[in-house]
Amino acid sequence: MLKKLIIKKFILLCIIICYMWQGSAQIEQKPDETNPPVTIANSEQFTLFSVNTQQEYKIYVHLPTSYSTSDTTYPVMYGLDADIGFGTAAEMSTLLPVRKEMPEIILVGIAYGAYPGQEGNNRMRDYTFTTVPEYPSSSGADKFFRFIRDELIPVIDAKYRTNLNDRTLSGASLGGLFSLYVLFEHPGIFKRYKISSPSIWWDDGTTFKLEKNMLKTILICLQGFSYRSEMSKKQLITGKN
Repeated sequence: MLKKLIIKKFILLCIIICYMWQGSAQIEQKPDETNPPVTIANSEQFTLFSVNTQQEYKIYVHLPTSYSTSDTTYPVMYGLDADIGFGTAAEMSTLLPVRKEMPEIILVGIAYGAYPGQEGNNRMRDYTFTTVPEYPSSSGADKFFRFIRDELIPVIDAKYRTNLNDRTLSGASLGGLFSLYVLFEHPGIFKRYKISSPSIWWDDGTTFKLEKNMLKTILICLQGFSYRSEMSKKQLITGKN
């Protein structure tokens, strides 16, 4: 009799555990079914295949808060490494105009759909302008620049209300190296440059060969400090006089 009672209690316990497990599974599934995904407000994306680089890029666009209620045109900032930086840049381009620290802009992020170091992310190819043996894919900057100038900018200007005379190029690290390349070799495309910690070490400082072709009074912003271009290579790299 005692044995039968123990068996019945054991069966009842198993049934209770099964119901609890099923209920727990249903609760875990509810967030996926009911909660909407987190998105960046006033932003959209599309893909664009480049004839120049033979690659498809993801283009992220963040519009100003007033875009839908105005008929004005806006400056455009083109940002590199958008796979890792677009979200932060979008939030800042929304916050700073509210604080009257910058005008409203259209932010355009150029992304690969893969993080740096992952397959499909070709920043080492696109952002460098000389061939370095350690990096076999390097020196594709000219083709990448032509993609921006001849393929991307015309699409952005056709789709959105842009100020054709006010474009900014933003890049950091290797993206900063590419930005310097554009500044020195193709200075008429962008009105402004936001360059952070550029990789001027690339190919033993070959960037300075490009700099010689520019006027000696250009101001370059590196890591929050302004240096005149006539400063020596050692000063620019080390920050020492």
